[in-house]
Amino acid sequence: MKQVQTSILTTPAMRLVHATQQEGYRLTEQHHGVRVYTRKSPSGGEETMSVSYTQHHLTFENLMYLLLAQTTEEHRIQQTLFHDDAFLDGCVFSTILSPTEEDPFQWYGLKYTKLALSSYRFVDPRDVCYVEISGTTVNMDGHTVLYVMRESLTLRSVPLVPDAIRGRVKSLSLHTECPNGTIEHVHFSYMNPYGSVPAFLFKPSQLRMNTMVERYAQLIHFKRMLDMSKNCTTFFPVNQ
Repeated sequence: MKQVQTSILTTPAMRLVHATQQEGYRLTEQHHGVRVYTRKSPSGGEETMSVSYTQHHLTFENLMYLLLAQTTEEHRIQQTLFHDDAFLDGCVFSTILSPTEEDPFQWYGLKYTKLALSSYRFVDPRDVCYVEISGTTVNMDGHTVLYVMRESLTLRSVPLVPDAIRGRVKSLSLHTECPNGTIEHVHFSYMNPYGSVPAFLFKPSQLRMNTMVERYAQLIHFKRMLDMSKNCTTFFPVNQ
């Protein structure tokens, strides 16, 4: 938890220096505007850190609109936007903290997500039960930071699903206001899918998750269109 607090409160420049010079992250690829760093995980596999910046078209209000999912319906819509037809099922088990007037991005609860890692039938879907915590704070320079933390946990009330393998995830997403008006997006993540997943299938799924910020503006637009369509009784004008 101390490492999480340090990552949230430090400045973007300090965070990158600390990650690359002290925590062992190495730049492995650059996908358009997103740089992806990796390091070996003590638990096996790789831990990743992706870094990108956006201009004024992506505001904190838009980010909160996309990233905050408080109900099962909102969670399913969000995950469908994120993963397209790879999203198979999901729900919100419980809510412990909800948004407040002081922090409209505050949320703390338990969620479930089931995903298809590949269209090949020999690769079983993966599902995860996890705690999600989100909120707003300021870093040591006084700049606004939105954070979303997720970590797997075992729930006796959620038995294993016959057609899926229970995976493990741990992630921290930070969206930090920069002095020049841009927003820095950092996503630390670790996923152990367990079972047998060929690297040539798992790597593209992992890269898609780590570079999802590239699609945020488009996904926000899609979500607004969906919300508008739900509020419309008809798509055609009524003749007077």
